[in-house]
Amino acid sequence: MSAVMQVKLLRVLQERRFRRVGGLEEMQADIRVIAATNQDLAKLVAEGRFREDLFYRINVIPIHAAAAARAARGHPAARRALPRRSYSEQMEKDDHRNRAQRARAA
Repeated sequence: MSAVMQVKLLRVLQERRFRRVGGLEEMQADIRVIAATNQDLAKLVAEGRFREDLFYRINVIPIHAAAAARAARGHPAARRALPRRSYSEQMEKDDHRNRAQRARAA
């Protein structure tokens, strides 16, 4: 995330106000943020590439999870929870099912 965007996000989180793109007036906001990244933000803060104050604003309840593919290989419950087909395979199957239903209805 660019430094400019970090400043804008921090401002919204602290002041709970924002201005719409092209807007002239500030609006009040009551928001909650759920953020996810594959980057080590603490390391980026130490390197000076991520704002420390923003990091502490968004790092309230950290959840560290293994990558889905790695978790699926090592844990039976994760294997059952992850879809067996890719999105495109599932869409193709649904498309065939819909065509068959339309053919029966005609």
